[in-house]
Amino acid sequence: MMLHRVGLRALVAYALLLALLRLSGKRLVSECTPADLMMSLFLGDMIDDYLWADVPPMQFFVAATTVVLTHLLVTFGRGVWPRFERLVEGAPIVAMRGGRPALEQLRGERISRFDLAAALRSCGLTRHRWSEVRAAYIENDGSTSSLPWPNDEPARRSDAPRAARLRAREARRDSSAGQGPIPPVAG
Repeated sequence: MMLHRVGLRALVAYALLLALLRLSGKRLVSECTPADLMMSLFLGDMIDDYLWADVPPMQFFVAATTVVLTHLLVTFGRGVWPRFERLVEGAPIVAMRGGRPALEQLRGERISRFDLAAALRSCGLTRHRWSEVRAAYIENDGSTSSLPWPNDEPARRSDAPRAARLRAREARRDSSAGQGPIPPVAG
């Protein structure tokens, strides 16, 4: 087989696998980008073929080089053109809005309510605290991020006596529970 055909086949296979991984959703490529996973899969399979002498060394070199160079171009393109990055990597999805799961978005990514609850627990948000979440997102790498509701008003000097009373009440409660007093906050 001619070397330029091997390079062309590797390029076509790269594009096809990237498209398939993008369509598969965020659950499949947790913790790495689709392009990173693809390059790993490609090179792993190519090395296997090379090691078992299914492919001559020059064909392996051309195919592996084509995959790596394509990956570098894709990585460069993601950094330069935001639209290209969105095409290759996708965009974070809204998993929760206003304290409620965004069911349509979750269905599109094949994420159940149980999976969402587990992801939010990893952010420290149990179900009874969902009302505190203004928005939660499933990021491109599969991780979860959340935004709390903004505070209604900034604290004022006139709030200090009430805050002191609340601190004293918490200190009494904690000392009666055997945890000791809470040190005052400097400020």
